[in-house]
Amino acid sequence: MPRHSVRLMRDDPIIIGGTPGSGTTVFAAMLERLGMDIGKRAKFNEWKPFGKFMAKWRPALVEHEFTGRPVDFAGAASDLAVAIAQHRGAFRDGPWGFKRPMAGMVLVFLNDCMPDMRYIHVIRDGRDMAISSDQSQVEKVADLLIGEPDDTESIVRSAASWSAANCYSLEVGSKLLADRFFVVRFEDLIDSTRPTLLEVARFAGLKTGDRRLSEAAALLEPETPGVGRSMRLGAEQLDAVTRAAEPGLRAFRYLE
Repeated sequence: MPRHSVRLMRDDPIIIGGTPGSGTTVFAAMLERLGMDIGKRAKFNEWKPFGKFMAKWRPALVEHEFTGRPVDFAGAASDLAVAIAQHRGAFRDGPWGFKRPMAGMVLVFLNDCMPDMRYIHVIRDGRDMAISSDQSQVEKVADLLIGEPDDTESIVRSAASWSAANCYSLEVGSKLLADRFFVVRFEDLIDSTRPTLLEVARFAGLKTGDRRLSEAAALLEPETPGVGRSMRLGAEQLDAVTRAAEPGLRAFRYLE
């Protein structure tokens, strides 16, 4: 894809993405406590201008990536520039950015338009995600990633889609962004909150004073609902879900 020249005040946002339901909402709030300007928020800490951009352009951009179907890159780049121009952080000093769970599916385009961007991918165990109430990722991109639905059990299809989507983001992010790409496992955020936040802060250029770290850590529930919920599945179902998600589980160190 040719690089598109868009007129931006700054082209170095920190973008937070991941599968919907993986913890991006609380993670964005935590980074705000560490000094990141995440934009004027709407529900779920979303920044509306980028949300509107994604609603309009994500389907076409993702379909192009997987099928080669033509897309108006110039139009998409122009709309992205209009959205970025509405972010107050683009006109100030300091770390700024926004979160959108499906951003990891359009990394090629975003990196092309904003070559100094950084991306943080929030990942959560795909077995837990398979039985999450939020299956919007499956609804939006599963057909492109793993084919149209068949008689496969829905949670198994969800696990396979989770694996394909996150492996795609990992492959593209590692290749194109290199040291501008960072992965945060939600389980590590819970089990090793401060060390994980310190690593994120170093990556994003955020502040790490004791007060800020404590405020950020306090946003996590002591016992986060849903973590480990897949262990309640029967042995046969859990095995099927694990096999479907195995490539992603191994890539992100949930299975050795």
